[in-house]
Amino acid sequence: MIDMKFKDLKFKYLDVEGRVMVNIVTNATNKVLEDTLKLLDTWNKDLFKLNIEKQGYMIEYIQFNTY
Repeated sequence: MIDMKFKDLKFKYLDVEGRVMVNIVTNATNKVLEDTLKLLDTWNKDLFKLNIEKQGYMIEYIQFNTY
């Protein structure tokens, strides 16, 4: 069996209103991430990931932090 490899995945983060940081490993652009986040009324990791993937991008990892 061969491991799957995904090209162009990058570590990114979104800082939301200075209180929440979302760490993401993805190939989506910053604009796509920010626009998708703005569409959510409340944070929902699964819905966020689903919306990104519907646009043809991939998310490998999401971590949500508050501070």
